[in-house]
Amino acid sequence: MIRALITMLVLGGAALGVLRFANTLATVDVKTVRLEGDLTHAEGQEVQAAVASILARPGFNGASDVVRTVEDLDWVRDVQVRRLWPDMLHVTVSRQTLAARWGDDDELYLTTGGNVVALPPEDRDPLLRRLPVLKASHASSAEAMRLNTLLDEIARTGNLTLDRLEQDDAGNWIATVAGRVEVVLGNSSLGERFRRFLIVHRRALESEIARVARVDARYETGVAVRWLSAGPGDPAQVADRMDSTRALAMGRPLAHPGLRVPLARGKPLAHPGLRAPLAMGKPLAHPGLRAP
Repeated sequence: MIRALITMLVLGGAALGVLRFANTLATVDVKTVRLEGDLTHAEGQEVQAAVASILARPGFNGASDVVRTVEDLDWVRDVQVRRLWPDMLHVTVSRQTLAARWGDDDELYLTTGGNVVALPPEDRDPLLRRLPVLKASHASSAEAMRLNTLLDEIARTGNLTLDRLEQDDAGNWIATVAGRVEVVLGNSSLGERFRRFLIVHRRALESEIARVARVDARYETGVAVRWLSAGPGDPAQVADRMDSTRALAMGRPLAHPGLRVPLARGKPLAHPGLRAPLAMGKPLAHPGLRAP
Protein backbone atom coordinates (compact mmCIF):
# COMPACT_ATOMS: atom_id res chain seq x y z
CA MET A 1 0.00 0.00 0.00
CA ILE A 2 2.76 2.39 0.91
CA ARG A 3 4.74 1.49 -2.23
CA ALA A 4 1.65 2.07 -4.40
CA LEU A 5 1.10 5.46 -2.80
CA ILE A 6 4.71 6.46 -3.44
CA THR A 7 4.35 5.39 -7.05
CA MET A 8 1.25 7.55 -7.50
CA LEU A 9 3.03 10.53 -6.03
CA VAL A 10 6.01 10.02 -8.29
CA LEU A 11 3.79 9.67 -11.34
CA GLY A 12 1.86 12.76 -10.30
CA GLY A 13 5.06 14.75 -9.99
CA ALA A 14 6.22 13.48 -13.37
CA ALA A 15 2.93 14.49 -14.99
CA LEU A 16 3.21 17.95 -13.50
CA GLY A 17 6.72 18.23 -14.86
CA VAL A 18 5.50 17.23 -18.33
CA LEU A 19 2.79 19.87 -18.22
CA ARG A 20 5.29 22.53 -17.21
CA PHE A 21 7.66 21.41 -19.93
CA ALA A 22 4.89 21.48 -22.53
CA ASN A 23 3.85 24.93 -21.37
CA THR A 24 7.42 26.18 -21.65
CA LEU A 25 7.78 24.89 -25.20
CA ALA A 26 4.34 26.10 -26.32
CA THR A 27 5.74 29.02 -28.32
CA VAL A 28 9.04 27.49 -29.44
CA ASP A 29 9.45 27.37 -33.24
CA VAL A 30 5.83 28.43 -33.86
CA LYS A 31 5.32 29.34 -37.51
CA THR A 32 1.52 29.49 -37.69
CA VAL A 33 -1.09 30.88 -35.30
CA ARG A 34 -4.67 29.70 -35.75
CA LEU A 35 -7.19 32.04 -34.15
CA GLU A 36 -10.70 30.82 -33.35
CA GLY A 37 -13.63 32.79 -31.94
CA ASP A 38 -16.62 34.91 -32.89
CA LEU A 39 -14.63 38.13 -33.18
CA THR A 40 -14.80 41.26 -35.27
CA HIS A 41 -11.99 42.09 -37.65
CA ALA A 42 -10.58 44.69 -35.26
CA GLU A 43 -10.74 42.29 -32.31
CA GLY A 44 -8.95 39.59 -34.32
CA GLN A 45 -6.17 42.03 -35.12
CA GLU A 46 -5.78 42.92 -31.44
CA VAL A 47 -5.44 39.24 -30.51
CA GLN A 48 -2.94 38.63 -33.29
CA ALA A 49 -0.85 41.58 -32.13
CA ALA A 50 -0.94 40.32 -28.53
CA VAL A 51 0.17 36.81 -29.54
CA ALA A 52 2.87 38.19 -31.85
CA SER A 53 4.31 40.23 -28.98
CA ILE A 54 4.88 37.00 -27.02
CA LEU A 55 6.32 35.09 -29.97
CA ALA A 56 8.78 37.91 -30.65
CA ARG A 57 9.95 38.04 -27.06
CA PRO A 58 13.35 36.36 -26.48
CA GLY A 59 13.64 33.31 -24.27
CA PHE A 60 11.19 30.54 -23.50
CA ASN A 61 7.58 31.69 -23.36
CA GLY A 62 4.74 29.36 -22.52
CA ALA A 63 1.04 29.07 -23.19
CA SER A 64 0.32 30.85 -19.90
CA ASP A 65 2.22 33.90 -21.16
CA VAL A 66 0.02 34.01 -24.25
CA VAL A 67 -3.12 33.62 -22.14
CA ARG A 68 -2.20 36.44 -19.77
CA THR A 69 -1.31 38.81 -22.60
CA VAL A 70 -4.55 38.21 -24.51
CA GLU A 71 -6.62 38.41 -21.31
CA ASP A 72 -5.22 41.91 -20.75
CA LEU A 73 -7.47 43.07 -23.60
CA ASP A 74 -10.50 44.65 -21.91
CA TRP A 75 -13.14 42.89 -23.97
CA VAL A 76 -11.75 39.34 -23.63
CA ARG A 77 -13.64 36.92 -21.38
CA ASP A 78 -11.77 33.64 -21.84
CA VAL A 79 -8.62 32.41 -23.64
CA GLN A 80 -7.46 28.88 -24.41
CA VAL A 81 -4.09 28.09 -25.98
CA ARG A 82 -2.97 24.73 -27.44
CA ARG A 83 0.23 23.75 -29.21
CA LEU A 84 -0.41 21.68 -32.36
CA TRP A 85 2.79 20.01 -33.42
CA PRO A 86 4.97 20.53 -35.24
CA ASP A 87 4.71 24.31 -35.55
CA MET A 88 1.16 25.61 -34.93
CA LEU A 89 -0.33 27.50 -31.99
CA HIS A 90 -4.12 27.31 -31.65
CA VAL A 91 -5.69 30.25 -29.77
CA THR A 92 -9.41 30.27 -28.91
CA VAL A 93 -10.87 33.54 -27.65
CA SER A 94 -14.34 34.38 -26.39
CA ARG A 95 -15.30 37.96 -25.72
CA GLN A 96 -17.53 39.56 -23.15
CA THR A 97 -21.02 40.36 -24.38
CA LEU A 98 -21.65 43.93 -25.47
CA ALA A 99 -24.44 45.22 -23.24
CA ALA A 100 -24.73 48.97 -23.88
CA ARG A 101 -23.52 51.92 -25.88
CA TRP A 102 -21.17 54.23 -24.00
CA GLY A 103 -21.99 57.87 -24.69
CA ASP A 104 -23.86 59.33 -27.62
CA ASP A 105 -21.56 58.24 -30.43
CA ASP A 106 -21.54 54.86 -32.17
CA GLU A 107 -17.91 54.05 -31.48
CA LEU A 108 -17.74 53.07 -27.82
CA TYR A 109 -19.59 50.16 -26.21
CA LEU A 110 -19.70 48.56 -22.78
CA THR A 111 -19.32 44.88 -22.04
CA THR A 112 -21.34 43.15 -19.34
CA GLY A 113 -18.34 43.66 -17.07
CA GLY A 114 -18.35 47.42 -17.66
CA ASN A 115 -15.27 47.51 -19.88
CA VAL A 116 -15.19 50.05 -22.71
CA VAL A 117 -14.74 48.62 -26.20
CA ALA A 118 -14.14 50.68 -29.34
CA LEU A 119 -15.61 49.30 -32.56
CA PRO A 120 -14.68 50.71 -35.98
CA PRO A 121 -17.54 51.33 -38.45
CA GLU A 122 -16.92 48.13 -40.39
CA ASP A 123 -17.42 46.03 -37.24
CA ARG A 124 -20.67 47.60 -36.03
CA ASP A 125 -23.68 45.36 -36.29
CA PRO A 126 -26.92 47.32 -36.95
CA LEU A 127 -28.47 45.43 -34.03
CA LEU A 128 -26.10 47.27 -31.69
CA ARG A 129 -28.27 50.35 -32.20
CA ARG A 130 -30.88 48.67 -30.04
CA LEU A 131 -28.62 48.57 -27.00
CA PRO A 132 -29.35 51.02 -24.18
CA VAL A 133 -27.22 54.16 -23.93
CA LEU A 134 -25.17 54.77 -20.79
CA LYS A 135 -23.51 58.08 -20.03
CA ALA A 136 -21.86 59.22 -16.80
CA SER A 137 -20.30 62.52 -15.76
CA HIS A 138 -18.61 61.17 -12.63
CA ALA A 139 -19.15 57.42 -12.31
CA SER A 140 -16.90 54.88 -13.99
CA SER A 141 -18.10 52.67 -16.80
CA ALA A 142 -18.14 49.68 -14.43
CA GLU A 143 -20.29 51.56 -11.90
CA ALA A 144 -22.66 52.68 -14.64
CA MET A 145 -23.01 49.11 -15.90
CA ARG A 146 -23.73 47.75 -12.43
CA LEU A 147 -26.47 50.35 -11.94
CA ASN A 148 -27.85 49.66 -15.41
CA THR A 149 -28.06 45.94 -14.62
CA LEU A 150 -29.91 46.64 -11.36
CA LEU A 151 -32.43 49.05 -12.87
CA ASP A 152 -32.98 46.92 -15.95
CA GLU A 153 -33.92 43.94 -13.76
CA ILE A 154 -36.37 46.15 -11.85
CA ALA A 155 -37.83 47.59 -15.06
CA ARG A 156 -38.53 44.15 -16.46
CA THR A 157 -40.74 43.36 -13.48
CA GLY A 158 -42.99 46.16 -14.73
CA ASN A 159 -42.78 45.13 -18.40
CA LEU A 160 -40.68 48.18 -19.22
CA THR A 161 -37.38 48.56 -21.00
CA LEU A 162 -34.50 50.73 -19.86
CA ASP A 163 -33.48 52.69 -22.95
CA ARG A 164 -31.04 55.19 -21.49
CA LEU A 165 -29.26 55.85 -18.20
CA GLU A 166 -27.41 59.12 -17.76
CA GLN A 167 -25.65 60.86 -14.91
CA ASP A 168 -25.71 64.66 -15.18
CA ASP A 169 -23.05 67.11 -14.00
CA ALA A 170 -24.70 67.35 -10.57
CA GLY A 171 -24.41 63.59 -10.09
CA ASN A 172 -28.12 62.85 -10.56
CA TRP A 173 -29.09 59.72 -12.47
CA ILE A 174 -31.87 59.92 -15.04
CA ALA A 175 -33.37 56.76 -16.52
CA THR A 176 -35.32 56.81 -19.77
CA VAL A 177 -38.05 54.20 -20.20
CA ALA A 178 -40.76 53.49 -22.76
CA GLY A 179 -38.66 55.13 -25.45
CA ARG A 180 -38.73 58.71 -24.12
CA VAL A 181 -40.13 59.07 -20.56
CA GLU A 182 -37.44 60.39 -18.20
CA VAL A 183 -37.37 59.22 -14.59
CA VAL A 184 -35.21 61.40 -12.33
CA LEU A 185 -33.68 59.24 -9.58
CA GLY A 186 -31.16 61.57 -7.96
CA ASN A 187 -27.94 60.24 -6.46
CA SER A 188 -29.06 57.91 -3.66
CA SER A 189 -31.55 55.11 -3.00
CA LEU A 190 -31.76 54.63 -6.75
CA GLY A 191 -33.27 51.16 -6.73
CA GLU A 192 -35.89 52.13 -4.15
CA ARG A 193 -36.88 55.25 -6.06
CA PHE A 194 -37.13 53.36 -9.33
CA ARG A 195 -39.40 50.77 -7.69
CA ARG A 196 -41.60 53.61 -6.41
CA PHE A 197 -41.93 54.90 -9.96
CA LEU A 198 -42.98 51.43 -11.11
CA ILE A 199 -45.73 51.33 -8.49
CA VAL A 200 -47.09 54.66 -9.73
CA HIS A 201 -46.70 53.51 -13.32
CA ARG A 202 -48.67 50.35 -12.69
CA ARG A 203 -51.45 52.10 -10.74
CA ALA A 204 -51.88 55.26 -12.74
CA LEU A 205 -49.53 55.94 -15.60
CA GLU A 206 -49.47 52.82 -17.73
CA SER A 207 -52.56 53.74 -19.74
CA GLU A 208 -51.45 57.39 -19.95
CA ILE A 209 -47.75 56.87 -20.63
CA ALA A 210 -47.98 58.57 -24.02
CA ARG A 211 -48.86 61.82 -22.21
CA VAL A 212 -46.03 61.65 -19.65
CA ALA A 213 -42.88 63.66 -20.29
CA ARG A 214 -40.95 63.34 -17.03
CA VAL A 215 -41.29 61.74 -13.62
CA ASP A 216 -39.32 62.95 -10.60
CA ALA A 217 -38.88 60.19 -8.01
CA ARG A 218 -36.59 62.09 -5.63
CA TYR A 219 -39.21 62.18 -2.89
CA GLU A 220 -39.73 59.93 0.10
CA THR A 221 -43.41 59.15 -0.39
CA GLY A 222 -44.38 60.07 -3.92
CA VAL A 223 -43.35 61.22 -7.36
CA ALA A 224 -43.93 64.28 -9.51
CA VAL A 225 -45.34 63.88 -12.99
CA ARG A 226 -44.80 66.38 -15.77
CA TRP A 227 -47.31 65.95 -18.55
CA LEU A 228 -46.87 66.69 -22.21
CA SER A 229 -48.64 69.89 -23.06
CA ALA A 230 -51.12 69.77 -25.91
CA GLY A 231 -52.24 73.39 -25.76
CA PRO A 232 -53.55 76.21 -23.50
CA GLY A 233 -56.17 75.00 -21.06
CA ASP A 234 -55.51 71.35 -21.75
CA PRO A 235 -55.65 69.27 -18.53
CA ALA A 236 -52.21 67.96 -19.41
CA GLN A 237 -50.77 71.24 -18.20
CA VAL A 238 -52.41 71.16 -14.78
CA ALA A 239 -50.07 68.73 -13.06
CA ASP A 240 -47.05 70.56 -14.44
CA ARG A 241 -48.15 73.76 -12.63
CA MET A 242 -48.88 72.11 -9.29
CA ASP A 243 -47.03 73.89 -6.49
CA SER A 244 -48.62 72.76 -3.22
CA THR A 245 -46.31 69.92 -2.35
CA ARG A 246 -45.84 70.84 1.32
CA ALA A 247 -49.54 71.35 1.96
CA LEU A 248 -50.34 68.00 0.41
CA ALA A 249 -47.60 66.28 2.38
CA MET A 250 -49.00 67.72 5.60
CA GLY A 251 -52.45 66.35 4.79
CA ARG A 252 -54.03 69.76 4.13
CA PRO A 253 -56.65 70.22 1.40
CA LEU A 254 -55.23 71.11 -1.99
CA ALA A 255 -57.05 73.64 -4.10
CA HIS A 256 -55.57 73.84 -7.57
CA PRO A 257 -56.76 75.58 -10.72
CA GLY A 258 -58.39 73.01 -12.94
CA LEU A 259 -59.54 70.75 -10.09
CA ARG A 260 -63.19 71.20 -9.14
CA VAL A 261 -62.87 70.15 -5.51
CA PRO A 262 -60.00 70.31 -3.04
CA LEU A 263 -58.42 67.09 -1.84
CA ALA A 264 -59.60 65.88 1.54
CA ARG A 265 -57.07 65.17 4.24
CA GLY A 266 -55.10 62.03 3.46
CA LYS A 267 -56.96 61.33 0.22
CA PRO A 268 -55.09 60.43 -2.99
CA LEU A 269 -54.73 62.87 -5.85
CA ALA A 270 -56.74 62.08 -8.96
CA HIS A 271 -55.69 64.05 -12.02
CA PRO A 272 -58.06 64.74 -14.94
CA GLY A 273 -57.49 62.10 -17.58
CA LEU A 274 -56.12 59.51 -15.17
CA ARG A 275 -58.09 56.39 -14.42
CA ALA A 276 -56.43 55.79 -11.07
CA PRO A 277 -54.78 57.95 -8.39
CA LEU A 278 -51.07 58.57 -8.76
CA ALA A 279 -50.17 57.25 -5.31
CA MET A 280 -52.69 55.68 -3.00
CA GLY A 281 -52.66 57.78 0.13
CA LYS A 282 -49.29 59.30 -0.75
CA PRO A 283 -48.42 62.92 -1.64
CA LEU A 284 -47.63 64.17 -5.11
CA ALA A 285 -44.47 66.20 -5.47
CA HIS A 286 -43.50 68.39 -8.38
CA PRO A 287 -40.16 68.92 -10.23
CA GLY A 288 -38.34 71.99 -9.06
CA LEU A 289 -39.84 71.97 -5.59
CA ARG A 290 -37.84 71.04 -2.55
CA ALA A 291 -38.66 67.65 -1.15
CA PRO A 292 -41.03 67.75 1.82
